[in-house]
Amino acid sequence: MRNTLLSLFFLFFALPLSAQTGFRLEGSSSTVRSGDSVTLDVFVDNPNAYTLAGYQIQFGWDTEAFEMFGPPAITTSSVMTDLFASNSPPFGSGFSNCPSAGDASGRDASFSLSAALSPNAQFSGAVGHLFQVPYTAKQASQQAPVPFLITEFESCTGNSTILSDSSATSLALTNQDTSIEITPNLSVTGNFQIGGQADFEIHERQGEAWALAVGLNYLETDLGTMGTLFFDHRAASFTVLAMGTMGPGPLNATTLIPNIPTLSGRTVYAQALTGTGLDRKLSNMVSFVIT
Repeated sequence: MRNTLLSLFFLFFALPLSAQTGFRLEGSSSTVRSGDSVTLDVFVDNPNAYTLAGYQIQFGWDTEAFEMFGPPAITTSSVMTDLFASNSPPFGSGFSNCPSAGDASGRDASFSLSAALSPNAQFSGAVGHLFQVPYTAKQASQQAPVPFLITEFESCTGNSTILSDSSATSLALTNQDTSIEITPNLSVTGNFQIGGQADFEIHERQGEAWALAVGLNYLETDLGTMGTLFFDHRAASFTVLAMGTMGPGPLNATTLIPNIPTLSGRTVYAQALTGTGLDRKLSNMVSFVIT
């Protein structure tokens, strides 16, 4: 009996886990450089071969990190396309019962729906493409990838995410969100005291030139396509700490904090600049206080 139970136990865990029915978000790239375009594609996973006849889906995205430069749109490979509509500010009227979901500040919502109006337009395949949304990456504001989250704002807008079969039954869903990292980006850790050290990490694609600079005077300067510089590069405290060329993977740069008593209590601002010529881009700003 014991051997039989063990055999069943190992047989169970040897079997592959079945795929789940639901929506899936997928970026055309997991990493994008500021100023470059990236497409968010929305798929439906249908491993149980349900006959699907319609859907509505809402997801949240970050307006500070990305600019939507076109409305959600179906493609020639999309399914269930007889009746497609979306409300995705700035391409839409917004959400009167939830203004914050469409105010172009912080995170906003994108809502789309479609239906198959005839049996021939219904879908029973394993994976179907629904629509795509075009974005342009803005200057990075953090090192962590920026999330796109299905069902975000649902409780605020009242728009549920639904997938229906041919009998108008709403199916149970297991959805897959996604995230996209914007480069160049910068982070800093360390022992931020006089005589201590600051450890910087730069993320950028291989082969790009890079420079790391710091300053003590906060000042926002719009440098056009390069991005915004967040400290005064004309002040005496402006210092280029290091420069080089990106290799594979993140670049780590360590600098010692000068043993100067007057630095105690001062805030240090730092940014990376990568690329050459018209392709130069500024990272997000990081800061720390010297103790």
